[in-house]
Amino acid sequence: MRKKIAAGILCMSVLMCCVGCFEKVEDATAPSESVATTVEATEATEETTESRVVDYADLLSGFNKFELTSYELEDGVWSDVISNTEDGGNESPSLTWEPVDGAALYVIYMVDRDASFWMHWMADAVTSTELPLGWASDGYVGPYPPTGSVHTYDIYVIALGAPLENLKGRVDSKSPNFPDIILESDTDADGNSGNILAYGQVSGTFTGR
Repeated sequence: MRKKIAAGILCMSVLMCCVGCFEKVEDATAPSESVATTVEATEATEETTESRVVDYADLLSGFNKFELTSYELEDGVWSDVISNTEDGGNESPSLTWEPVDGAALYVIYMVDRDASFWMHWMADAVTSTELPLGWASDGYVGPYPPTGSVHTYDIYVIALGAPLENLKGRVDSKSPNFPDIILESDTDADGNSGNILAYGQVSGTFTGR
């Protein structure tokens, strides 16, 4: 009788140990709370990063657009004369557009989209709608991409209803936040939104010499 009781107790002990081991195995296969938190944080970061990606073609989508032309842009290629190279004259390109109703002024940006929005031209308080070649006496540095490389240079002319507090950005430097800079011009110096009335854009490539 005592042997049977002892054997029963031994069997129960072995069974309980097996159950405990099985629970530990299950716990080991499940991610820990810290690991789960890290995964969630990573996913949130990726989502945030994706939400900040700007489709360059839609940078000012939703705003009215006007036609902008330049004599130095032919078949999608910028002339040497606007470049800051041995073959160029480092002269700002000519620009022409029709006046925008209600516009108090225009601002101009020229960026190299292939070099972290490298800023090549900034002009504020422009009132003329016909700018000749070499119009910019300062605030302009022509394209000078590495030899053999092809970069795309975009010019934006933005019609504003009122002046800005200041023109953000710096010529001849990277402007990775250019999408934010250009959209912030929709707020005037007094903090009123809806300042962008319309915009014009031209794009062309230039190959490094």
